[in-house]
Amino acid sequence: MSELIDESHLEMMGGRESDDLRLILDDFLESVDSRAEVLRKGMEADAREEVRDEAHGLKGSANMCGFLAIGEHAAELERKAKNGEPFPEAGAWVDRLKELEAATRTALGA
Repeated sequence: MSELIDESHLEMMGGRESDDLRLILDDFLESVDSRAEVLRKGMEADAREEVRDEAHGLKGSANMCGFLAIGEHAAELERKAKNGEPFPEAGAWVDRLKELEAATRTALGA
């Protein structure tokens, strides 16, 4: 597994102690559950374009927050959707995303 958080990225954005940054990071983490459900439904319906778009958005938002492991997890799903590869089992993929979100929260001290 990759690093959970890119600390140098957080520092570049103002550091963990920045109230403004914490609002952004917390908002992103709060959005993970709803985004996970969109992705679950899309994978179960084999809605490739929807999954690709949502995974791309999740990847981009995670990377902007410096949340490396979540970004990589979403990038893998985006690649599968884009290339027509079989999706992983939706429930297991979402469970892993939620594990990464919880581990990121812990590492962030949220």
